[in-house]
Amino acid sequence: MSEPCRILLICDDDLGCLELRETIGTELRVVPVLGHGDATVVPLEVEGVVASGTWEIGITDRQYQLCIVAITGASPMGELARHPALRGNLSAVLYLVQDIEAAAAGGLRPGRDRVFELPRSRAALLAEIERTLLHVLARNRPPIDDQRCLDLVGALIESGQRSVRPQLTVDDIDGWRYPQVARTLGMAVDQGALLERLVQQGICTRTIVERLRACPSCACHQLSYGESCARCGSVDFARETIIHHFACAHMDTLGNFTQGQDLVCPKCRVTLRQIGRDYEKPTGCYVCRSCAFISSETRVQARCHSCKAQVEPERTVERLVYAYDLTPRADEVVAAQDLVGWDMANVLRKAGTGLYAKSFFLYSLQRELERLKRYTTPVSLVMVRATRLEDVRSSGLESYMHYVQDLWKAATTGLRTLDVPCIWEEGTLALMLPATPLAGAEVVAQRITAVFQARSDAGQIAEELIIAAVVARAEHADAQALMHDAVGALSPGSTTASDLLVLADDEISNGRRAPQA
Repeated sequence: MSEPCRILLICDDDLGCLELRETIGTELRVVPVLGHGDATVVPLEVEGVVASGTWEIGITDRQYQLCIVAITGASPMGELARHPALRGNLSAVLYLVQDIEAAAAGGLRPGRDRVFELPRSRAALLAEIERTLLHVLARNRPPIDDQRCLDLVGALIESGQRSVRPQLTVDDIDGWRYPQVARTLGMAVDQGALLERLVQQGICTRTIVERLRACPSCACHQLSYGESCARCGSVDFARETIIHHFACAHMDTLGNFTQGQDLVCPKCRVTLRQIGRDYEKPTGCYVCRSCAFISSETRVQARCHSCKAQVEPERTVERLVYAYDLTPRADEVVAAQDLVGWDMANVLRKAGTGLYAKSFFLYSLQRELERLKRYTTPVSLVMVRATRLEDVRSSGLESYMHYVQDLWKAATTGLRTLDVPCIWEEGTLALMLPATPLAGAEVVAQRITAVFQARSDAGQIAEELIIAAVVARAEHADAQALMHDAVGALSPGSTTASDLLVLADDEISNGRRAPQA
């Protein structure tokens, strides 16, 4: 049995709340068809309020997984928008409306709020509530534990299905799902987040298999594209032959110019005799039956099937759909029954090092960047990439652990208390040096080279480490932009905003990559 799910009903009267309570019931029971997947049972705690007077008092500070708004008359979006504190405590909102066009659907939160147009059947409403609740539960539940992730990877390997493919669907809020994940872990799971976690662990790789366009209002990817009048937006137009009378500049349809066997201008009543001298026939013209506008072009618009919003195609949002493939490391973690496996973070945590989380590193870097912009206090970064990490990993766990610890020791020896080291990605260390100009970062880069080269099993250092030193500038918008430059400096032949690249075994070179020995 799962934790209770709290639902708030906002209705016009007590009768409406009572009817919705009876429709929803006291629990959500999702039983997969033919036993494909685990059943999900979620207790529901339903609370109803009548939208009159100061109805929000007493519920503003409470958390709800779902809010169902069934208000007639005024816009339900507008009613809830007047209470931002309450709206912020609602994981998702389902608006029951009688006229979507008049409901101001622009107030939706993409990926969180939905619109359900009435009248519809009770079964359709229950299906929409179930779909919304499953989406909310999947997003808000704690991450899947390591053992269940191992169960999924093991099931994929055992079945011989090393590729997890998406299935596009209209009955899922995301727009697609991964049936292989649902069969093993159930449907109330954030499938995308789980697979991304496996990618970060090196257990999967991902490939883009679909590029969808989604509604900017509600994030739904069910869009229809169609032409409309370039002036008024009406879809009631036709392509017709147009006559342009040169003498009076009047333009109209061929039917309005035709009088028996002649062409007579309806404006000046002159008979047109010779095309090219008296008149012309522009090709490809459209006539709007709503506003009578004549144009050689129409306007293309995208219409959302969910919230009925109409937008220009360029305003739609691109959504990427991925397929995931198991890597050889998947076999290793299943055999060892250890999801974390051999990565730098795990080795260093077991060694008791002062490892900072990536989120704290970015938080600290953003603070230093703000200090730079306000007080011109410099901040530098030193990036260290180990190019032989995979080769060392294949030689065994013990060798890998020694290598990672030596690398960490070289990178952190002599750091000050305020300096922040972290693992930016597997094989790459990042060092933040507050109040340090570029010259100071160069000294740290040289020290890392010397310490790492002095280890007992040192080989050709040029084949092992690439070190980049980057200084922050006021032009960097945020910490992510600065890190983009810093990581880019590690790539061969790259030029970053800071334009400094260092190889561990060479003299520091400014503005170019130093030649390898």
